[in-house]
Amino acid sequence: MATFKALVQKKRSDNTYVVYIRCTHNRSIKYIKTDLYVHERKIKGGEIIDQTILGQCAIKIKGYLDKLNNADNVNRWSVNDIVDFLTTEQTDIPFIPFCKSFIEEMRKENRGRSATNYMCALNSFVRHSGNNVTFQEINSIELTNWIKSLGDMKRAKESYPKYLKTMFDAGCSEYNDYNRNIIRIPSRPFTGVKIPKHDVAPKKAIDASVIKSILEFEAITEQTKKARDIAKLVFYLVGINTVDLFNLKHSNYINGKICYNRSKTKDSRTDKAYIEITVHPDILYLFEIYKGEERLFDFGYCNARSFNKQINIGLKTISDTLGIPQVGTYTFRHSWATIAYIDCGASIDSVALCLNHISAHKVTRLYVKDIFKPIEVLNSEVIDFVFGRKKVGKKKKKVDVKELELVG
Repeated sequence: MATFKALVQKKRSDNTYVVYIRCTHNRSIKYIKTDLYVHERKIKGGEIIDQTILGQCAIKIKGYLDKLNNADNVNRWSVNDIVDFLTTEQTDIPFIPFCKSFIEEMRKENRGRSATNYMCALNSFVRHSGNNVTFQEINSIELTNWIKSLGDMKRAKESYPKYLKTMFDAGCSEYNDYNRNIIRIPSRPFTGVKIPKHDVAPKKAIDASVIKSILEFEAITEQTKKARDIAKLVFYLVGINTVDLFNLKHSNYINGKICYNRSKTKDSRTDKAYIEITVHPDILYLFEIYKGEERLFDFGYCNARSFNKQINIGLKTISDTLGIPQVGTYTFRHSWATIAYIDCGASIDSVALCLNHISAHKVTRLYVKDIFKPIEVLNSEVIDFVFGRKKVGKKKKKVDVKELELVG
């Protein structure tokens, strides 16, 4: 255990000494400077004889010992660790600035979409609790009241608290030293907070006949023509997300295949969510119509968000004209998967591979040479089924809702 003693070192020009507390631990020494001063008249033989100063130092030393007694594995610490531990002020830590820096790091890692979601959650919390809240002030009552204030925003009530908890936990990892039991953020305010579950939205898949009617829609306006064409690209490219379609570069088109990393999951997977989709001959003409210079396609929009929004507006017009429930770009991803599974008899693992999900055979993907070949085969079957080019010789399956929940 560390030992402490009050002493002085060098005399100042005004004949006073700064009082230090010497810390000795494992035969090493380090000095802690105090805010106390003692006159040379109160020093005898190099020792402090001022009882008032010695009393104040005794109080400081008792505080150090009490603090060390509450720490774990102190004997394994160095003397520097001990002094750092004793002199670290337990000040309140601002929560909002930390969260903003956390989100900024996400942007630097090209996780812009996630960063936007986290910022929305933070802004909501700031509106409720203010901009000056600290880590230590956040408690379960405050969090519960904030969640209640979100009202009917069901998706936000589920996701926002999770985003906030992620940032709070990151702060604990940043400021707490669990190895030395230096805990600046001792609370766990999310413990006991009930986060509402968001009901799973009904799946958006539509029948093959409806898919066919949309992809063969006789467009009158430029907007509906473009919406139909993009829907066709999405469907023929195995439900590719519009953000990935928008961002494709010429380098992603290799030997008749679209080779890319799915942006939604590339940062969370060891394989970077890489996939290859063989381009079906039916859509080659669209590659010429929308041929871009900087990107593979030029759809006439400045970013992926506005692109997706405008295409969905065009699809709404098509839906209204055909007298069918409203569809969006994601409908074609769900529909491709459903047709592949139910009408073409594909296994869930095959559908998962085609949708670029992590499957039970993810290790196999490391060494199977032509792992993406089944995608080409199944995609051709789905397209042929939709357009009635040939009947699929497999028994139609009964829908398994739980299995189809993998579509995303």
